[in-house]
Parts: sequence; structure tokens; C-alpha cells
Amino acid sequence: MREKKLCLLATGGTIACVQGADGLRPALSGEALLQAVPELAAYGDIKVSELFALDSSNLLPAHWQQMARAIVERYDDFDGFVLTHGTDTMGYTAGALYYMLRGLGKPVVLTGSMLPLQAAGTDAKANLRGAFAVAASGRAGVYQAFAGRIIAGNAVKKVDSTARDAFRSIWRGIRQRQTRAQPKKSEWRQTHRCGRKQRRSPCSARPSPRRRRSTNASPS
Repeated sequence: MREKKLCLLATGGTIACVQGADGLRPALSGEALLQAVPELAAYGDIKVSELFALDSSNLLPAHWQQMARAIVERYDDFDGFVLTHGTDTMGYTAGALYYMLRGLGKPVVLTGSMLPLQAAGTDAKANLRGAFAVAASGRAGVYQAFAGRIIAGNAVKKVDSTARDAFRSIWRGIRQRQTRAQPKKSEWRQTHRCGRKQRRSPCSARPSPRRRRSTNASPS
């Protein structure tokens, strides 16, 4: 079986942050991320491309275009792509790439972390392992891999700013609301019957009273 060729596209974010004089700043390279998680080599031959090192709150649509262009330019050379990203705007980038790369035949997986790679108890290593597992699976499309969840790129929503399991799929919430809103069969029948009654004309709303046969009528 041929070894998978995977590409890590580094863009900064919390996962790459180190402590500086003015606080945390994204400074770790993609190579540093790989070296910190040597077991990633089991997923294939991984090459790194450094796109930029930014806090995700500073990303603009032009950066989304740069990410999409980097994937398209490397498309024929790799079997899958992992894109490390900050969590604040990861959902926006995932959605943008989902539609910019529609029809893509290979996996593109966004991931990051709530704690920097070098922090105690970081979630970065587990998230990287999950992302590379999806990238090596051949599952085509744009996804987010985070805290053990795999979410389609057009459904990523951040719901918590501190919890490690900070993302959910918006489609799950929509399906739950649709299920709750769906009336039971008996309720639908009752509603349907009421609706039919309401559609009757005023003349047929009440049955006309039966005429009583007069007992005083003269015989014919």
C-alpha cells in the first residue's frame, strides 16, 4: 500500500502560540508542531508549508483566498491537507473553504487547540492526531477535526470560549428543532380535519334545520 502524502498548512493561532513580553503570540512553525507530535509520521509522509503566523481574529477574506490557492497549487502532490488555525474564526474559514473548494476530491481538515502546544495539559496533540487521521482517510471534502468531533466545513460553530470541546455542528441543532416541531400523526390528523372545516363556506358551516311535518295539514 502506497504511503500517504500529506501537507500541513500552518497559519498560526493558539496552537502555535508562545509566551512573549506582551502575552501569547503565534510563533511556532509547522515544523515545530510536527516535531512535538512524532507519532503523526504514522499517517504518512508529511510536508509543511508556512502560510502565515497570525491570530485568527486578524484574518481577512484575502487570507481565505491564500489558503484555497495554496491547496489548489499543491493538489496533485498530496493526498490530504491539514490546516492549523486559531479557534476564534475557524468556523468562518471552514465555511469559506467549504464553498471555495466545492467538488474537491481530497480531504482538507482544519484544526487547532484551546491551549498552546507548549502549555501543560494541552489539547493540541490530540487534535493534530485527529486531523491527520481524517486527512489520511481519503474522505473528500472540507472538515474540522476538534476534540474528537469531525464536523463538515459548512456547519462549524464555536459555542464556548474556554471549554476544550468548543465546537458543534449547526446542522445538529437544526435537525433537533425540526424534530421537535414535527407534529405527531394524531396531531396532524386533528389539524388537517380542523383545516378542512375552516375551509367550508359560511352557507355550509351549519346544517340547515329539518322541516317538521305539520300535523294540522289538510289531507290532499
